[in-house]
Amino acid sequence: MQENPTSINQLSTEQIDAYFGLSDTPVEGFSDNELLKLFMGNRSKGYIEPFKKAWIKSNKNLGLALNDLGIHWWCFFFPTIVLGYRKQYFWLFIYSIIPILVGIVSAIVNTDLSLLAGGVNIAVATVFKHFYIQETFKKILAIKKEHQNDELIIGIIKQKGGTSWIGALIGAVIMLFYVQKNIAFNHPHAK
Repeated sequence: MQENPTSINQLSTEQIDAYFGLSDTPVEGFSDNELLKLFMGNRSKGYIEPFKKAWIKSNKNLGLALNDLGIHWWCFFFPTIVLGYRKQYFWLFIYSIIPILVGIVSAIVNTDLSLLAGGVNIAVATVFKHFYIQETFKKILAIKKEHQNDELIIGIIKQKGGTSWIGALIGAVIMLFYVQKNIAFNHPHAK
């Protein structure tokens, strides 16, 4: 195992495992990298490859900066859909109440704070990949610690991970609600 890898091909599964400590409880027949792909489901490569690049860039075992993984452009333009699709329901709820809170504060101070929403989108898009990969590793570790049966672990990882078109639809409905609300309240003929 090379100390300071200089390309993605030199970054081994063991180095990824060492970063997050996943190999403490191995699952028979599955590397931790495969468990990660299994949990993330569709398009896991879009998260794993940027993580590998950022890990190489950092040249250390810990301390990836939040923006080392790059901006998640889908999350920038469609944050509620991405959060729902990736089954991040708690964060979807939190993200969904932010415009309500901004609206309340805006009404109290009688100032348009709509630029704040753009700032929130930039923040979410910047940290999403880092956050999502960290959360994925935490969930896999928790599943592995809670259950001893390898087949059960695989089943739970598939169930709790992956993607959800229903979640994406919920995210789309939330997004359309806020778009409609903004048109209704900001257009002079809509009142």
